Amino acid sequence: AAQYYFGRPADLLTPLEAAYLAALKPRPSDGERHRHRGYSPERGWWPERLEALLRRAVEAVELPEAGAEHYRPFVVAFPTSERVDEIPYAPIARPGTLDVVAIEPL
Repeated sequence: AAQYYFGRPADLLTPLEAAYLAALKPRPSDGERHRHRGYSPERGWWPERLEALLRRAVEAVELPEAGAEHYRPFVVAFPTSERVDEIPYAPIARPGTLDVVAIEPL
C-alpha cells in the first residue's frame, strides 16, 4: 500500500501517511478516489480521523509532543497522482527532522 499510494516503502512514510493507510482499513475504496484526486479530504471524517490517530501516536510516545500539530491540516497529498499539478497541497521539506515530507496549503 505504501508503494502504491506514496511511491516508497512503508519504512519511509511520514506518520501522517502511515495514519492515512491505517484509516483506509474500514473503507479501502476511498483510497482510490483520494489518490485520483491527488489529496485526501480537507474536511469531515478523514482529517478528524488522521488527527486522532496521530494524537494516539503521541500518547503512545511514538511521536514527539508537537508531532500531531506538525501535520495540520491533516491532508495527505499523493505524489503518484496523475493530477499532481492540480493538488492544492504540496509536500514540503521540514529541515532538522526525520520527517522530510509534510503537507501545506499552496
